[in-house]
Amino acid sequence: MSGFGTCKLCQSPGVELRDSHLLPKAGYRALTNSQGGGAPVLMNSEIAIAKDEQVRGHVFCGDCEERFNKNGERWVMKNCYRVGEGFALKAALDAAVPEHDEGNRLKVYSTTKVPEIDVPKLVYFAASVFWRSSVHDWKSGGRTLILPKLGTKYEEQFRQYLLDSGKLPEKATLWLSVISEERLWSYFTFPYGDKEEDYWRSQFQFLGFAFTLYLGNLVPREIRRFCLANSAEHYITMCKPADDMVLANWEKVQAKSKALGSLAKVTWQRQ
Repeated sequence: MSGFGTCKLCQSPGVELRDSHLLPKAGYRALTNSQGGGAPVLMNSEIAIAKDEQVRGHVFCGDCEERFNKNGERWVMKNCYRVGEGFALKAALDAAVPEHDEGNRLKVYSTTKVPEIDVPKLVYFAASVFWRSSVHDWKSGGRTLILPKLGTKYEEQFRQYLLDSGKLPEKATLWLSVISEERLWSYFTFPYGDKEEDYWRSQFQFLGFAFTLYLGNLVPREIRRFCLANSAEHYITMCKPADDMVLANWEKVQAKSKALGSLAKVTWQRQ
């Protein structure tokens, strides 16, 4: 069922608004498949429950939904982890020679030497998720999700970028780490984060990818150096600290959540 209103991306008034998702609908299907067809585990700071629920709303018009698909989502869904099909982007990195190699602790790859990787598609996808989380009050279980906000200035800069696929806003630095531990591939999170020292950091994980957005005038040069979008080498990393960050987030939420129904609380063990 659709509604009519103003699309939040193109800002066309009186248009039919589609059944829009914060994260791709295809991602929910991939997540369900990875769990043998069962309902995915939804977890927040209060509860953990197996429930077939998608975070959605009437937000964008059909043209803008197709813009999201064409410029990022479709490529990401083909190259993220898919049960029974593999993890195409990680396979491309595993076949490449890293620019910097510290074994299992850290590998840094220049995507300019990995032609299978479409950097603009990755950047667009990540930027669209961070922006979508900021411009709409998304709900889960009748409750509004608490998601990072970009602020009015950056919301508009990101909107303009998403409309014409130009450069990422100048004060935005995007990192991509490919999660190396297979047991962490079959899940995703909605964006989360807060202010860190003199800048803002937000992040989300999606079926083997860990995206981090640093935003502000005072993002350190060493962080900006490894930006997927704007560095000359368009770096991607695989590193244990990224895996540990994923585990730490799970443990933090799990510690506060109460399992409901037949769901036994999920336990993640550090290795």
